[in-house]
Amino acid sequence: HLAESRPLTTEVFIGDKLVTLETVKVRATLVFSRNLAKFQTNQLRNIGGSFVGPREVERFRGLRFSNLVQGIPGVRVSYQGGFAILMDYVGSDDGGSRGLCVPTFYVDGQRSQYTGAEIEGLYPADQVAGVEVYARENKRPLQFQDINSRCGAIAIWTRPVLRRPGGAAPPPL
Repeated sequence: HLAESRPLTTEVFIGDKLVTLETVKVRATLVFSRNLAKFQTNQLRNIGGSFVGPREVERFRGLRFSNLVQGIPGVRVSYQGGFAILMDYVGSDDGGSRGLCVPTFYVDGQRSQYTGAEIEGLYPADQVAGVEVYARENKRPLQFQDINSRCGAIAIWTRPVLRRPGGAAPPPL
């Protein structure tokens, strides 16, 4: 008989046989670069850039890098005198001078010396995980600041090269 004033104690015998499960091996594949977390952090902070994320990039499969950025306000793709990716420039010192300027490119968080034409050849849309575009120098986050540039910046986050077990790269997409 159970009552609040008389607690009940019970012993339960489960058995003396111990069951051991086999070791479980877990394998995972990193789909995007670890650096893409920086892209996502900047995107969540909404610090004044335009962002082309993995979902948007997927729509441009098989196309060129310039296809990813040409629709972003402030970005111009030029074919005059050779290929170039340019940005609209508004002078920060007087606010009145306008023109086009060459943005600084960053690849996986590191400042790049590549030109727009070289970026176009080296990074087709299939190899890009995300893009950040800062059309004005004063909109760049700290990690993309450059005292030598008065133009905006374009940060490219690449997909890692995936390897199959045994070291062989998968066939091209």
